[in-house]
Amino acid sequence: MSGLAWLAWQHAVYNRVQTAILVVCLAIPMFVPVTSSSLVAHYEATLRDRAAAVPLLAGRDGSRFDLTLAALWFREAELDELSMAEVERMRETEGITPLPMRLGFTARGVPVVGVTPEFFDLHGIRPVRGTLPLQLGEVVVGADVAKDLALDVGGVMFSDQVDHYDISKPPSLAMDVVGVLPRRDGPEDDVVFVGLETTWIFEGIVHGHAATEEVDDAMVLGRNEQAVTLSGAVVEYQRVTPDNIESFHIHADPSALPVSAIVLLPATPKAATLTKSHWNAGTTGVQIVVPTEVVEALMQSVFRIKSLVDALAFLLGACTVVMTTVVIVLSLRLRAREIETLHRIGCGRRAVGWLCGLEILAIVVLAALVAAIGFGLAVLWLPDLVRML
Repeated sequence: MSGLAWLAWQHAVYNRVQTAILVVCLAIPMFVPVTSSSLVAHYEATLRDRAAAVPLLAGRDGSRFDLTLAALWFREAELDELSMAEVERMRETEGITPLPMRLGFTARGVPVVGVTPEFFDLHGIRPVRGTLPLQLGEVVVGADVAKDLALDVGGVMFSDQVDHYDISKPPSLAMDVVGVLPRRDGPEDDVVFVGLETTWIFEGIVHGHAATEEVDDAMVLGRNEQAVTLSGAVVEYQRVTPDNIESFHIHADPSALPVSAIVLLPATPKAATLTKSHWNAGTTGVQIVVPTEVVEALMQSVFRIKSLVDALAFLLGACTVVMTTVVIVLSLRLRAREIETLHRIGCGRRAVGWLCGLEILAIVVLAALVAAIGFGLAVLWLPDLVRML
């Protein structure tokens, strides 16, 4: 038997092109269903764990999927704004703690997420170096952002202007990097976090400039006992420093300050039910969603796609088996003289059958090995693959 195995291996090596083609054709239908199942399982677990950390999520009426993906995974989405008035109304609801968020801005192309300190406690976010943003103009960066942009504590990161072609919009803000987050294999790795108030500087709602008594009289448009009207030519500060931080102020009604979404932390199931029923009544213009339910609906679509992929993989496998059988049969016919020579030198039909079987077995084993290597690499890269979805 060892001699037959050696002959089978030598034949496979000699016909290496044919062997490689058969191995690849057999490895693909082995690799696809197993890998897709593992990817979907890992994807589902990641989504469910993330969604389970946020009991309720509030946003303006619209797509619940956009709201959930934007607030939990910081994906780009067009979300209509809420206001701090809604935040305060929810805060007055018994048993509800609202955590407002501001999204939609970038810094050097990286998404900027404006949050309150409680958000970091909710997700267990702690910097590996430095601190969390504690005041205006401070930023903490994700692990991948720090690596890709070569940022560290003490560095400076400029925000991207809201509109490059509108000179009335505020200029870029130079933000001080005060912390770097550890790698979490999650959405935090690819974003930067600032305080909620810092995002209002991006919009020009909060800004700082020299005190009115320090401004040139030519820049003053009018004075009275209640207010001083300054010219638009007064240059706003582009960086928050200990010397000018007290000059930053709000140019809007505090209740009208914009937020993109609100994470709601109910103290009891009853508080969660009452809050959902009130705000989803249809007249508030606000929707409250349960992220786990949204993820469940999303996974149903993923499973339907996976079923289609599995069906195609089964069809591909069946076609591959048929084609492989045809190739083997034709190969045996082409090897008729070789088989006849084996018979003449004393090999019986059973030995020839074992030889052909061992050749087929070698191809199948090689295909399984290739599929296993591919699966191992896919598992190794699963976290990154999930983040790409």
